[in-house]
Amino acid sequence: MMVVPLLFHLLARWASADLPEPKAVPQAESDRVDPAGPPAPEAVPEPEHHPPDPAAGPPAPEAVPEPEDHPPDPAGAPPPTASSPNATAAPTDTTPTPPPAEPTTGVEAAVAPPEARRGATLSFEPGKGLVIESTDHRFGFLITAYIQLLATFARDPRASTTLSHAFEIRRAHLRLLAHVFSEHNKMFINLGFSPRGLQVVDGHPTKTPLFDWGFEFDHLRNATFRAGQYRVPFSRERRVPITDLEFVDRSLANFEFNLDRDVGFDIRSDDIAGLGRLRYDVGIFTGEGRDAFAPSGFNFLYVARFEVLPLGPFSDYTQTDFARLPKPHVSIGGAYAFFDNAAANRGSLGTKPSDGGTTDMHLVTGDVIGKFRGASIHADVYWRQGTRNYGDAVVTAEDGTTLPADREPPRNGLGWSAQIGYLVRRIPLEPLVRYSGVIPLQQSSMSRQEELGAGAQWFFHQSALKVAVDYFRTYDNGAIGKGSDRLRLQFQMMF
Repeated sequence: MMVVPLLFHLLARWASADLPEPKAVPQAESDRVDPAGPPAPEAVPEPEHHPPDPAAGPPAPEAVPEPEDHPPDPAGAPPPTASSPNATAAPTDTTPTPPPAEPTTGVEAAVAPPEARRGATLSFEPGKGLVIESTDHRFGFLITAYIQLLATFARDPRASTTLSHAFEIRRAHLRLLAHVFSEHNKMFINLGFSPRGLQVVDGHPTKTPLFDWGFEFDHLRNATFRAGQYRVPFSRERRVPITDLEFVDRSLANFEFNLDRDVGFDIRSDDIAGLGRLRYDVGIFTGEGRDAFAPSGFNFLYVARFEVLPLGPFSDYTQTDFARLPKPHVSIGGAYAFFDNAAANRGSLGTKPSDGGTTDMHLVTGDVIGKFRGASIHADVYWRQGTRNYGDAVVTAEDGTTLPADREPPRNGLGWSAQIGYLVRRIPLEPLVRYSGVIPLQQSSMSRQEELGAGAQWFFHQSALKVAVDYFRTYDNGAIGKGSDRLRLQFQMMF
């Protein structure tokens, strides 16, 4: 009667020869059997004044149980029981069993035994999100969300003496990240639902909620490929996640010169040659900005960025020094971009020139961020030079005659920004100061403007739960006494 079960057992072992041995059902401590045989009992120690018998040999070592995923040797017999100090344990085959081969093709993955695909782990960290990952690490999923409630009080004597205020959902985002069939095949989606993010006009959204989407393949450390819609790798301040900024929002200079989101692809490395000190990024984008989908000509945006971390890697895309780094760290970056026939006066952002033409633009930026013992400093500079390709748009005068539209010059200019923050020791408070500005160069449609302000952050759980407040005075042509005032208070919560 034992033959049939034995045959089924052998068939099952043959069919699953490439799978790891299933773990045994846990036993009580007293019933657990060592795969190498029962352990030898401890030998009674001899008195210290009696030397050991040299002919008896060393005492038998206490048997060490093998890991649970190593099956016992089916051909080995149990070792003899150690009944005296002279007894020794039988040798055990310790040759490691080679790990089972993982399916590498779609067909093999589809026919893999259920045991090879079963099981998942779940983890959560405030501010980082919820992670679900298969036990073989071939599939994973991360979901995170955040919301920002913003109250703004503003006064501009140049327009009105009345104090204005607004209370809004500044941002409400849901972010999804996943990897499929390998940790190196990734996809990402970022959805935004705030009225300003959807650019609501007269109660109707003019943009989709799809802020970011795309694929990423990082099989090669020195050449990661990414394609989709996401932030163009140009300025550092624009690429820092909005939830990790020190102030309520980005600087005046960044608003003027940033390239925002676009559709395209890039090749990059976050760690060139594994040195932990060099990064690069080169990409080609449509130049039409977010939600581009219509057919267009071969007028693209070309971008290249390079970064150096001379003192080693650190969190240089989070502005606050939460780690209170005991040694100074610094990251220096620079980028160049060329717009071929940009449709808007700031590239993919801004308004269309009044004459209806396009602009060829060269943009350069440089930036630096440093951290040390809670202190952080961030500075950047921007330069833009454009050549107009004038259009033939016309305007209708009051008497009904048609006239050519005024030719709008390019927005040639220079911009800068610098800010300092310090995370107070033992108190989750970070006071801040910032100065930023833009000035026109040569013939330009841009005007001189500057901002000077201060703020603070109070952290309940780092960026996952915080309150930020800042005050800025914005003024034109250096006349700080004739500027406008703005006070902002923002509450942020992240899942």
